[in-house]
Amino acid sequence: MDNTGDRDNAGSSAARARRATLFLVLFGLFVMAMSARGITSAYQAAHGGGVVGTLTLATRTCGKAGCGYTGSFVSDDGRTRATMVETDDIGSDPRIGDRVKARYAGGRAYAPEDSHAWQDAVVFILAGAAIVVYALWRHFTHRRRPT
Repeated sequence: MDNTGDRDNAGSSAARARRATLFLVLFGLFVMAMSARGITSAYQAAHGGGVVGTLTLATRTCGKAGCGYTGSFVSDDGRTRATMVETDDIGSDPRIGDRVKARYAGGRAYAPEDSHAWQDAVVFILAGAAIVVYALWRHFTHRRRPT
């Protein structure tokens, strides 16, 4: 009896499993990297870092996860000015043209007090890490069953 067909199926199945593992690992690393980009400035802003001032809202973009705004920032002392500053950390529902208090750190604007933006990033970093760990665990503990 010829078993070459079974070996070919097992080989292609193993290749698919390796590709799936690679995809999940890369996806998890991508989620972690994208979430980690701004965590330092978000954490600093939440703990009193950055510069306090006013953000004048120019654009609003809404999606499933909420709304994001872009505007111009001017510090209270007038020394720090920035255009095209992004934020999604505004508690109320402001309108375009509104001037809102904000804390500017790392090129983004955050709520001036009690910002939780860094906590959201930590959740996504942990989710990405969980995907990587799961993919590697499944890859290294999966045993082929004898045929």
